[in-house]
Amino acid sequence: MDAMSEFDRPFDLNTDQRAMQDMILDFAAEKVAPYAVEWDEKRHLPLDVIRETATLGIRRWLASRHKLDRRPHDVETQWGQIAGKLAT
Repeated sequence: MDAMSEFDRPFDLNTDQRAMQDMILDFAAEKVAPYAVEWDEKRHLPLDVIRETATLGIRRWLASRHKLDRRPHDVETQWGQIAGKLAT
């Protein structure tokens, strides 16, 4: 199944790249998109989904990350005030 039309592709891909792109788009549509809002609200991504991305060759290992401390910070724009966060 081709998840993107030829007009949606930003640049030319070879056959292998196109197959990989389609596989990833199909995976995201089937395994991620239906649950994305729920996972986002819970701030949780199930480990089995991460493991499956490794099986597909998208991700090879779990990567550690460093989360910066942040504090709330409001910014005044021409459209009004918006809430943001600044790394501390």
